[in-house]
Parts: sequence; structure tokens; C-alpha cells
Amino acid sequence: MAIANSLQTSHGSRAPIDKPTRHHGTVHVIELRCKECNFCVQFCPEEVLEISDHYTPRGYRPARVKTGKEGDCIACRFCEHVCPDYAIYVVEDSP
Repeated sequence: MAIANSLQTSHGSRAPIDKPTRHHGTVHVIELRCKECNFCVQFCPEEVLEISDHYTPRGYRPARVKTGKEGDCIACRFCEHVCPDYAIYVVEDSP
């Protein structure tokens, strides 16, 4: 009986035990490493990234998080894996 009661939600119905949790993260770009390859922008499933308008001292336009999309990262880390220069990383937000 205690187990059945622990599955009850505040509305009286049972909560699904297999409901997947969705992770969120914060994308960080190391601008001096970024060489504007555009891989992170192309492979981001949530379209969180874009190429910025400003140039680095090396003459490249680094990637950046789109305005208004800061909270949309799902922490899939595709951007990390496709970046040839290790210029981008994701910090997973705590739940």
C-alpha cells in the first residue's frame, strides 16, 4: 500500500514511472579557439547556435548562442563532439 501511495501525484492519479527526464545545459564558446567551421551550428538539433557578427583577432566569426535561445539547449553535446578545435562545451544544468 505504501508503494501505491508513493506513486500518487497531488491530483490523485498515478505518475508514470518511465517518463524520461529532459536535461538542459548552457553552451559556452571559447571565441579565440573558434575558426568559424559552422559544424556546431549545422548539427545543433535545437538550433540554439549561430555565427556571430563580430570578428576575433584571428579574423574569424565565432559561434554564439542565439538571443532568446539560452534556455533551449538539451545538453546533447553534439556541438562538443563535432568541433575540431575544442572551442565549445556544454555545462549541464542541475535539476
